[in-house]
Amino acid sequence: MTDFRSLTVGEAAHRLCSMRDTLLLCHTSPDGDTLGSAMALKKLLCALGGGAEIAAPDKAPDSLLPLVPDRILMPDGIDPARFSSVVCVDVASRSQLGALAPLFEGRIDLMLDHHEKSERLADFCTVPEAAAVGEIVFEIAEILRGEGWFAGWPAGMAENLYLSLSSDTGCFRYSNTTPKTHRIAARLLEAGCDGAAINHLLFESRSPEELEAERITLQNVRLLLGGRFCAALLSHAVRGGLASEYFSAAIDTVRSVRGVAVAAAIKEKDGEPGVFKISLRSDGSVNVSDLCALFGGGGHARAAGCSMQGTGEEVLSRLTDAVRAALEQT
Repeated sequence: MTDFRSLTVGEAAHRLCSMRDTLLLCHTSPDGDTLGSAMALKKLLCALGGGAEIAAPDKAPDSLLPLVPDRILMPDGIDPARFSSVVCVDVASRSQLGALAPLFEGRIDLMLDHHEKSERLADFCTVPEAAAVGEIVFEIAEILRGEGWFAGWPAGMAENLYLSLSSDTGCFRYSNTTPKTHRIAARLLEAGCDGAAINHLLFESRSPEELEAERITLQNVRLLLGGRFCAALLSHAVRGGLASEYFSAAIDTVRSVRGVAVAAAIKEKDGEPGVFKISLRSDGSVNVSDLCALFGGGGHARAAGCSMQGTGEEVLSRLTDAVRAALEQT
């Protein structure tokens, strides 16, 4: 296995200065952090004269489209030879690159990440205490601005970073929100970012499909292990044809049940029968990153994810056994 170098934020900033024609890779089922951070980094690289494009394995969900004006390349529309540099943004493992992974095997130059556990794909700058990768990009921008690489922030960059922060902190409600997160958010608001509009689109604007997805989620919630584990099994059959993107808030519905230590949203992947994407949340009593690592995934102590194959009931049974063992250890 290649030993990749750990970089400080300052070292990562200076590495970016030398990059030209850069492709920024987002993770599967792209969320506000990977997209917001990538869009901000694209603007930064263009301000430095290097140029950049963004790619993702899947299209952005409809709910994020008003906040994602940048062009996002899909795997089947990419010519890898066009790009001299490749950077992963908020990507914790090769599997999170989906169809992008084989296109850029061995070609990734830098990882910017904040997951406590991740698969190293290149030299990396990982800041686990960062609430979102947007915090890292903000710090990179401040370092380079202070050194005179550019003057004012590029237009739209503050909005991109605010999207990143608000998305990964649940509108600044999650435990990963720190005083530093609030200070950065304040700086972004001072730069002219309309935080209220972004938060409205993220958390207070839902389509009829998303409302239906919430109804289906509530109908499929199961309380297990004496109420310590709550899960929603969302197979193709119970979703009634609704795409998985409409169930992005399912984990928030499940984790809201009082007294639950571990919550899980188990969604069968679109177009992949028998493959389930699992999102886990913890009240802090169980490290769900360690739990997901058992199944080839990872993330943070309180929020992590993985994938499993099998029938829905088989997947739920294996996950329940793992949660039971983790709860017994606590």
